Amino acid sequence: IEAIYASAPVGLTVLDRDLRYVRINERLAEINGMPVEQHLGKTVRQVVPGLADQLETGLRKVLDGEEMYGMEVSGETPAQPGVIRTRRENWLPVRSANGDITGVAISAEEFTSQKAAERALLQSEAQFRTLAEALPGMLFITTSEGGNSYVNETFASFSGLTKEELLGTGWAQLLHPDDLQRAWEAWQGAVATGEPYEVEYRMRSRSGEYRWIAARALKIPKIDEEGRELWVGTCLDIHDRKLAEQEITGAEARYRAVFEQAGVGVARVSPDGPFLEINDRFCEILRRSREDLLGNGWKEITHPDDVQRDIDQVEAMLRGESEGFSLEKRYIAPDGSDIWVNLTVGAERDENGKVLFFIPVVEDLNARKEAEAALRASEERYRALFNSMEQGFCTIQVTFDADQKPVDYRFTELNPAFTRHTGLSQDVLNRSVKQAVPGLEQAWFERYGQVAATGEHERFVDHAEPLGRWFEVYAFPIGAREEHNVAILFSDVTDRIEQEEVLRRSEQEMRLRLNAIPQMVWSTLPDGYHDFYNDRWYEFTGTPPGSTDGEGWNGMFHPEDQGRAWERWRKSLAAGEPYEIEYRLRHHD
Repeated sequence: IEAIYASAPVGLTVLDRDLRYVRINERLAEINGMPVEQHLGKTVRQVVPGLADQLETGLRKVLDGEEMYGMEVSGETPAQPGVIRTRRENWLPVRSANGDITGVAISAEEFTSQKAAERALLQSEAQFRTLAEALPGMLFITTSEGGNSYVNETFASFSGLTKEELLGTGWAQLLHPDDLQRAWEAWQGAVATGEPYEVEYRMRSRSGEYRWIAARALKIPKIDEEGRELWVGTCLDIHDRKLAEQEITGAEARYRAVFEQAGVGVARVSPDGPFLEINDRFCEILRRSREDLLGNGWKEITHPDDVQRDIDQVEAMLRGESEGFSLEKRYIAPDGSDIWVNLTVGAERDENGKVLFFIPVVEDLNARKEAEAALRASEERYRALFNSMEQGFCTIQVTFDADQKPVDYRFTELNPAFTRHTGLSQDVLNRSVKQAVPGLEQAWFERYGQVAATGEHERFVDHAEPLGRWFEVYAFPIGAREEHNVAILFSDVTDRIEQEEVLRRSEQEMRLRLNAIPQMVWSTLPDGYHDFYNDRWYEFTGTPPGSTDGEGWNGMFHPEDQGRAWERWRKSLAAGEPYEIEYRLRHHD
């Protein structure tokens, strides 16, 4: 027994029924903080008064026969006054040979440091859980394999799953299918390198909506019971921020696309004048490189006559009197030529209305200005031709009735020669032809109506009885078909028609006279082409009229006379001498 008391790593003692120390080993004496000798014969209260209340209550139960194990006793001892020490003891009754309880046997082991560590651990655990549950974000502790061993209440509340359902890999069911592989690859990379795990992905919330989450985890210097590394991490709901970022990114992309791809020149200009940003089209219109423009002012490249007008408009915007302006102006090209643009200027302002920068938008007007100049030149040439041409010219608009029958037309343009050819004054402009020329034949309306309706051109010669004139006309449509506009180029050919009629009558009288004489008469052109025979010829030869025109007359001669007659004919033509010859001509019988 003495050997056991001396070598035991735990404290041992025996108390009598009055709870006086009968035997005690060095270990327990050390724990109590007093030598062995000072214990013997003294009561528990005398030796360790700080523990007496706890000890006496339990020890009296043992004196009644109860065995008590693992009893924790805490309090001050002489070994370390003012310090709470904790020991774990086993209390057993000591019996005599006849079975009477004569005292108590005690084994004691001090675990003050372990108890303090346990208390610290419990306190730390309590603090951790209090903090974890109070966090606005989702908190998790996981192993390197990705299996959660802890999640906070916020995680469960967000997901709609219980904490138990989120342990292990249960959390993975929440990830958006399109993000799962990316999140897992990022996790494997972090585990392999020990670097922080940082990734953004979409996680399904309790409402079923996938929301953007920012996940971050760090490896901690602790392993679980199976020796696996542990990581602690958080998941923050960044959905609103992400949408805002996407909107900003989208807006920036849209702005950049419009800025760079716009068919007009766009720039940003500082309130004091220098260009801050310029798109390609702006450079193209001004015929300058971006390097030439950036950092330089707009005044230097503006036409001198337009500078002050621009300044006035800009200063009004700076004073807050104008939101913007639009005008046509000229820039100066590097070669000194004018560049016409339509300039529209707006501004970006701060919350106080101060101009941060101007936004000028320029549209190239050079092509339009050149077209306008060309149009003016063309109009001048047209007008010069219009006014100087010898032929009459006018444009009309044809009027149709409900049955699409042309019933009238109105003069819409007249050249000066119109009056000379028609005898009508310029006062008929914009008047109905039925008013200007009463009784005009319906054929005129139908001809022009046909041109307006079909779009076909028409040339004709016709007589206008109310005007007493003949006209040679070329009519053609102009403008949109539905407007029924027709242009008319015409000449008064009354004299020509009358002369042709006189000639026709003269020829008719001559034919009557030539057919009345008894001789055969013919005429020929300078090249020997016979173009006329009187009736005596056809009566004598019996040939159909016209059959001997040209050189057909030679076939009417006797074969023996044909060569001589033809030779003489050529000689007369060449010398201009009268054609005189006798030959035999075939008679109709």
